[in-house]
Amino acid sequence: MNQFHIVMNGKGGIGKSIVAYNLAQYLKANDPETICIDTDPLTPTLSKYRALEARHLQIASDSEIILNRFDEMIEEIVSTSHDAVIDTGASTFIPIANYLAKNKVFQFLKDEY
Repeated sequence: MNQFHIVMNGKGGIGKSIVAYNLAQYLKANDPETICIDTDPLTPTLSKYRALEARHLQIASDSEIILNRFDEMIEEIVSTSHDAVIDTGASTFIPIANYLAKNKVFQFLKDEY
């Protein structure tokens, strides 16, 4: 069973990316196929660490979720047996948190396993 790790906080500059980096580095040491996604639209730090093979996926714009990109991320997570680390940005905290809660995304992911 894979795990989905999302690093979120509404405050910028508090170390979200370094937490995501450390977690991703640990998970990749045990499973090189761990998925790493950077969703920060302003400072996509995680995707700059080439060894993590993190890809940048902008899932929010102008304080709104870009549904097809968000769905692409969720489909990638549920279609693999590997863990996933998602690094978000402070500017997307509110739209992502609202979307996750409103659409019961965590319950959906829990029910998939």
